[in-house]
Amino acid sequence: MARLFDHPLKRKARLQKEYADKKVLDVACGEVKFVGATGLDYNVRSYRPKEKQADVVYDLTQFPYPFEENRFDLV
Repeated sequence: MARLFDHPLKRKARLQKEYADKKVLDVACGEVKFVGATGLDYNVRSYRPKEKQADVVYDLTQFPYPFEENRFDLV
């Protein structure tokens, strides 16, 4: 039986391959940051390894986000 949508983990793996050489912003990344992306979240989980933490800590309800226009290929 064909599935209408990919499983979220399969979709994430496909996007990580497709955007491997692009600039990606992972908003509200939590502990599952898109590989190679700039992670943006409201807090840092200091007990987690550095690669699993957000790169930029920011109040996500405040706009605009602290990046230049058109800096990322995928958000």
